[in-house]
Amino acid sequence: NPDLDPDRVRAGQEIRLPAPEGLLRIDYTIRRGDTLSRIAARHRVEVRDLLRWNRHLRRDRVQAGQEIRIWSEVPESVSESVGAPHHGHLEHPEPLPPHPGYIIRNRDKAFGTLETVLWLQEAFDAVRARHPGAPRLRVHDISDRDGGPLHGHRSHQSGRDVDLSLYQRRCGGQPCPMRWVRPGELDAERLWTLFQSWLENDRVEAIFLDYSLQEPLYRD
Repeated sequence: NPDLDPDRVRAGQEIRLPAPEGLLRIDYTIRRGDTLSRIAARHRVEVRDLLRWNRHLRRDRVQAGQEIRIWSEVPESVSESVGAPHHGHLEHPEPLPPHPGYIIRNRDKAFGTLETVLWLQEAFDAVRARHPGAPRLRVHDISDRDGGPLHGHRSHQSGRDVDLSLYQRRCGGQPCPMRWVRPGELDAERLWTLFQSWLENDRVEAIFLDYSLQEPLYRD
């Protein structure tokens, strides 16, 4: 800031600050449907960081067209879910990487948005931290590489919905299978930890679970 007078600083002046070491500056325009949680996950930062960097930003009022500044270790992801889960497609998909908390049934059907991928891993990290030795789950389908209709599903078209097996009390040291589970077989404590990670951090819009399996979660 060569024109800046160190003895005379006015309210409203704009100055340039050096980027934090190792971080990239991203000028991001908020899109319709964005939330702070989604923006933070997309850029691998925390919501509190967004609020700290953008003093005008309000957690409860995010408007399309707002411009915000982000400092991130990674370039902006361009993955995008277009349309609805039952009528849409996926642009610039992110493949689901391996993780010690799950196995992937079919890598050709394990593509999603960056948010979907990160939030899955985040939840399984929470389970492993709270329940060391928890069995792995099976990740069945998310979307194929370009989204669109997926054989055997009405949804799974835009990289936002995921099929998972459930934590069960007896998985025999193997990944818990994708099968019909009776209430007495459900490992409600571990399953609730998985769900809690998504619910408390505003990561999901809906979780579909048989009514008979919801009662053990409420009870535990």
